Amino acid sequence: ISNQLWDDARVERALLEALQAERQEPLQNAAAVPLTVKGQVVGTLILIDKQGGQADFDESDLALPTHRPR
Repeated sequence: ISNQLWDDARVERALLEALQAERQEPLQNAAAVPLTVKGQVVGTLILIDKQGGQADFDESDLALPTHRPR
């Protein structure tokens, strides 16, 4: 989770600039989680600009509901 992308040292600046240029809108915040299948990482899901960048991401945004078999 990064609610201040431009000040976050974990975010690659070139990637951020390219994504912003493609969207043609300023980027404010993001949340990223690994996608796993059977314990193997197969990709990454990245969410950007919660509510147009006006709201901060928090841990509840990353929580998935538990699947309960019937």
